[in-house]
Amino acid sequence: MFTKVLAMELGAHRINVNCIAPGLVTVERNVNEVSEEVVRAIVATIPWGRPGSPEDIAHAALFLASPFAEFITGEVLSVDGGSGTGRTYLPYSGPTRR
Repeated sequence: MFTKVLAMELGAHRINVNCIAPGLVTVERNVNEVSEEVVRAIVATIPWGRPGSPEDIAHAALFLASPFAEFITGEVLSVDGGSGTGRTYLPYSGPTRR
């Protein structure tokens, strides 16, 4: 909503406001400890069959910053390999409850 409101407010000044919503992204170091079991369960729900990479997010940002996106504003661009198209759950990622 914040993206849409800013786009409305800044549109008169020809300022584009967009947002990137990444899905599961793997990186070289552990930023957020997630078990391999959880990663496998999430990847199984991604239509592309793989997690994203930092490059995938960078490509989306480059597109939005390019002249090709000049008439795009107020949008949330999901960069998630299609996982947001129908997944209705995420596996529990905390410590296993017994």
